[in-house]
Amino acid sequence: LKFTESGSISISLDLEVSDTGNSVVIKVTDTGIGIDKAMRERIFDEFRQASEGVNRKFDGSGLGLPIARKIINLFHGAISVDSELGKGSVFTIKLPYQAELPSLTLPKQDRIFSAREEMIHKHLPLVLLIEDNLINQKLAVSFLAGICQVDCVFDARTAIEYAKLNRYATIMTDIKLGESMTGLDMVTLIRRLPGYANVPMIALTGFTLPGDKEQIMKAGFDHYVGKPYTKEELVDTINQALKS
Repeated sequence: LKFTESGSISISLDLEVSDTGNSVVIKVTDTGIGIDKAMRERIFDEFRQASEGVNRKFDGSGLGLPIARKIINLFHGAISVDSELGKGSVFTIKLPYQAELPSLTLPKQDRIFSAREEMIHKHLPLVLLIEDNLINQKLAVSFLAGICQVDCVFDARTAIEYAKLNRYATIMTDIKLGESMTGLDMVTLIRRLPGYANVPMIALTGFTLPGDKEQIMKAGFDHYVGKPYTKEELVDTINQALKS
């Protein structure tokens, strides 16, 4: 959506049948800015973007497409792109299809917010996560299960209110938070609250190009984790923060 300022975006779903196996084929077609031929393979690499810097026009990838490819690979699928600069792109995803697929039920959103109550008897440290993507929230909560209690909010203003009402051992936040203030601005405000001057702050961000980390750390963060991150990376960082 963010790369298509005018025109259209369409999504198609088809079943491809062959002697070697069936596949679900998903195509996402846009009339956006397009991708230069030299960049078509690199956009699937982690930490690569067509424009650079924390203040670049389009934040994000360096993150989105590598995550998409990793998820697709987990399902033994493939993703490819056909694009012309200035005219648009077609992303094609192929996934193997079985006649009977196991049901996948995502937990209701309120289960994330009840994690604190479910785990309170374990006396785990209380951590605040600010992340405007629900899937990323669920991923982080699952990675940190048994290590800490996690309160999840979607925007910076809500996070500040939560920080006023609770005493968090650590705060983790994305940098780009939709239409809300950024994670950089939020950390400055939370640091001014009573008891938060020295609370460890962790940046979980897709800003992973040269110079991004240094700029983020100068803004008041104590730890930095680039997206996409592994469970080990997040757990190691949260353990370091909780020990400090």
